[in-house]
Amino acid sequence: MPSGIAAVFLKSRTIFFAGRPFASPHSRKAVSSQSGSVSARESENKMARYFNIDLPPIAISRRDVERLSRLADIAGEKFPSASEFLAREIERAHVIEDFETLPGLVGMGSEVEFRDDITGQIRRVKLVYPEDAGKNPASVSVLTPAGAALIGLSVSQSIEFRTPSGGWRSLTVLSVRNG
Repeated sequence: MPSGIAAVFLKSRTIFFAGRPFASPHSRKAVSSQSGSVSARESENKMARYFNIDLPPIAISRRDVERLSRLADIAGEKFPSASEFLAREIERAHVIEDFETLPGLVGMGSEVEFRDDITGQIRRVKLVYPEDAGKNPASVSVLTPAGAALIGLSVSQSIEFRTPSGGWRSLTVLSVRNG
């Protein structure tokens, strides 16, 4: 690992930075559901049991959460499955303050190298908002299944998800560069 860069590991919804827990005093502790308020961990466990997969813990900056939440709401009619997937990822994310954004964490504007675990293909992309997706062929909109899956992951984390066509896909983050 290059000098001056500390590893980021996400474990049990706690972010570990250089071997020590790192969490914001303002982090969201619970999420709402139709049946009332449940802990984020219970919500994540219910979703994982429903899909029969283990979802990795993720962290997203408060600024990104606010804009992504609005985007998921607005895009619901035109892109229902993508906006629903993005909304689920936002809901289960550990929210961190903007100044806490850590190296190795995928956020909006991050350049991400990832491997498609099904095909073995490695890609390097920039995670962008939909209005910026056409400006660069190496960009991926957060409103695509891959974009929504990558948000909030950190280096070496993998996520498995169902595609709109009904197939399964698995991505592993290999490196992240935040601008």
